[in-house]
Amino acid sequence: MNEELRIKAEECYSTDEQRAAGYYQTLYKQVKEGSYIPVLIDEIQLWKKKHVHHRPILSFLIDKKRNPNSKDYYRYIQWLDNKGKLDNYLDRSISYIYLRDLGRTLDAPETQIRIKDMVGNIKQRLTAAVDEREIFSMAGLYRWAQKEGIEDTLIWLINKMKIVSSHIPNGMDAEQAQRKLIKIIAGVLMHVIEEMDEELTSEQRTMKLDEAIRLGYSYGLTYPFIDDLQDSNILSEEEKIQFSDLIRTTLLTQSVPEINKWSGENIDLITYIHAELREAFEYIKKKLSPEVSVKFFDQSYVFFHSQEVDRLKDLSHDNYTNEELYVPVILKAAFSRLIVRSVISADEDEGFDNRTFYYGIYNQLADDFTDMFDDLDAGSVTPYTYYMKYRNQRSDLINPYELYWTVISNLIRKVYHSDPKACEVILDRAINSLKRCKERLGIEKYKEVMDIFASGNPEFNRIIQQMVKKAEDVDFFDKLLRDHMLSMLRKERKEREEFSN
Repeated sequence: MNEELRIKAEECYSTDEQRAAGYYQTLYKQVKEGSYIPVLIDEIQLWKKKHVHHRPILSFLIDKKRNPNSKDYYRYIQWLDNKGKLDNYLDRSISYIYLRDLGRTLDAPETQIRIKDMVGNIKQRLTAAVDEREIFSMAGLYRWAQKEGIEDTLIWLINKMKIVSSHIPNGMDAEQAQRKLIKIIAGVLMHVIEEMDEELTSEQRTMKLDEAIRLGYSYGLTYPFIDDLQDSNILSEEEKIQFSDLIRTTLLTQSVPEINKWSGENIDLITYIHAELREAFEYIKKKLSPEVSVKFFDQSYVFFHSQEVDRLKDLSHDNYTNEELYVPVILKAAFSRLIVRSVISADEDEGFDNRTFYYGIYNQLADDFTDMFDDLDAGSVTPYTYYMKYRNQRSDLINPYELYWTVISNLIRKVYHSDPKACEVILDRAINSLKRCKERLGIEKYKEVMDIFASGNPEFNRIIQQMVKKAEDVDFFDKLLRDHMLSMLRKERKEREEFSN
């Protein structure tokens, strides 16, 4: 490999690593000073006026008994509509997507118009459905594709997804892999639609939508076939090193190398993945504008290398510093989303870049909190698993749960400048995440977790747990859709297996 290319990539990574280290130091200072606590208490006191209602306990218990479970997808949507809650439910859900995935500010007039239009469109579709089979069904998706002139693209995608699903080996979660891939495709599609000029002809719009779906698939394929594969136990350690070398060489040389010699028993799987990823890589490369190409490869390398640095940590090592734990997390979380605008060759947007850079670790810490017991069983190093294992031995370790709330405080005040809508949506999401955790773990296990992570600030924790217990109207459509999608994918797989048997 060209030594010059390697040095250039390392310099690029070092620059972004310094920026992430600076962000970490800002957060570290706020954690140590506890300055995030009064900020959040003030914001929660305002926020709870909309979400904590003082009602007779009997009325609350009757409502709780009658309310449909959110897992009952269709009935839950109907119930929200009948209660007059559907508009707010969709509004906070779409607003959150504009914050997290599209990197927008919610106080911008054009963003408010787009959110309002999207809420209206989704509500009309949800309320017009006769039963759950009509909500985001394949038939409905195909009708949309017909309207946009991209039926062939949709058929291509469905066939690709079926092939991908059939090649996901035992030991990996096929449904989660498919869900992530669909999510990435939808995210890229949304970015492209948001960037579209209203003056485009129908032919130009069709071409852009076709490209968006193909680019989304090409980028999204890296999640099941790089991230998930490397995190699983499918490949041997030697195979993982070989696979990482292939990816690193591709990003540095901008060309996919051949598999000349492969040491390991997974050669058939790797041959398929190599061919599919090469096709995806060549498609993205072909569509990149010359101005964006350099940025795309720089961002891709930072994303890949930060993931590798993080993945190669060993939970048995007791001497990782806080910076070693958090800086790669900041980088991989930010660049996984920053790269999307490069994939679609979008214009430079400094505001998007900054907001996405600071927002990423919020998502990552929330995801790691959800997955911490699975990660602990797998021996994976995350801020939560490392803190759980070494908190009694290492007084210098930062509590990741405290850092999580510090990030939220920083986002509300410094990134979104106390915009009421941004504050509303971020706190909705944080409280909903804890509610879901409590439901998933059960009261006793949840209390154990809070005793580990939240005992350092008992007064703040008391306020948070009150919100977890009493707050209403904090659930999100994307979570409902995710649960529904996983349920449908698992049902489909089970039916295929039964038919095969």
